[in-house]
Amino acid sequence: YGRVEPDGSVRLLGRGSSVVNTGGEKVFPAEVEEVIRQHDAVADAAVIGLPNERFGQVVTAVVSLREGAQLELATLAAHVKRHLASYKAPRELCLVDAVPHTAAGKIDHKACLSLAQSLLVGSARAGSANR
Repeated sequence: YGRVEPDGSVRLLGRGSSVVNTGGEKVFPAEVEEVIRQHDAVADAAVIGLPNERFGQVVTAVVSLREGAQLELATLAAHVKRHLASYKAPRELCLVDAVPHTAAGKIDHKACLSLAQSLLVGSARAGSANR
């Protein structure tokens, strides 16, 4: 998937298989990851869709922070909402030491999904941040 920018250039948004479908809206992880990485506290980020009964999936951020930095879900969501539509903002935040990558250096979205599910099991889930 991609979109044509106002200057005529084409921006690639990612594969259809990685799209998060939340409440009938489509969210491209790469677009949200780019915005999240712009936050001063963030070292690396991955965006995945966690299964959710009400919305189908919820946008979830798996984030590693810069040394000494702190970040709360509300702060991150507000940052994303300043740059993108509000439905693209993460509803869940998992803080990790390192975001999983494949041997080729790309984000391992399947590993991030497993990691997020394991971190969020037993937590309050809504607005949780885990490490």
